[in-house]
Amino acid sequence: MKVFAPFILTLLLIAMPSGNRLGASGCYTGGPFVPPVQGKEQCLDSEKYEVGKQIFTGKMRLDAISDGDVEAMRKKLKIAQEQLPEHAQKTVDLPSLAGQLDPKQWNALAYYLLVRHKIKLDP
Repeated sequence: MKVFAPFILTLLLIAMPSGNRLGASGCYTGGPFVPPVQGKEQCLDSEKYEVGKQIFTGKMRLDAISDGDVEAMRKKLKIAQEQLPEHAQKTVDLPSLAGQLDPKQWNALAYYLLVRHKIKLDP
């Protein structure tokens, strides 16, 4: 044991100054992780999102508009309805919106579904 004492003492003397140099002074913590934005398309369009959210939740009053093929729109909305999570399927009836959305509202709903539920609604 006496043989190892000078060796351990030497190691401690070498490690202490280097330990101080490696340590940080103060308690800096980095911010939370933020994923990088990949181009302009990744930025959230808050106005379009809010309009889509109001349509989805039924808070926006919709009038009957028969622009376009109502049955094709109903089929697309039915497919989107089936892709919704189970709890959302119970609260909303997307196929009932067929024939009530103008192109701007359709795009807003499609944007909301894409951002919120990762469902791509074809135009």
